[in-house]
Amino acid sequence: MESEGTYLLEIVREDGIAFANLPITRGNAWPVVDPLTEKQISEIRTDSQLVIASTVNRINEIRRKLSRNTVSLDETLTNLAQAKVEDMIKRGYQ
Repeated sequence: MESEGTYLLEIVREDGIAFANLPITRGNAWPVVDPLTEKQISEIRTDSQLVIASTVNRINEIRRKLSRNTVSLDETLTNLAQAKVEDMIKRGYQ
């Protein structure tokens, strides 16, 4: 989705459950996920919290290098997003 030069990057598991939604501003994109080993892929598939924590940590590493404030997840928004994804899976829509 594009909105005034901003894209929304959604990280989704194979079963359709979203791990994270990240706004990426045009021209200011950095890789936040390094290539994964088979072991890491296996761990990710069994522990979504690992992906969330790793992604937020990587984003904050980049933000620190840019002298920006770090970000953290809002529990209420995270729970609402997860409920939405679960409803999408239940009802079979995207």
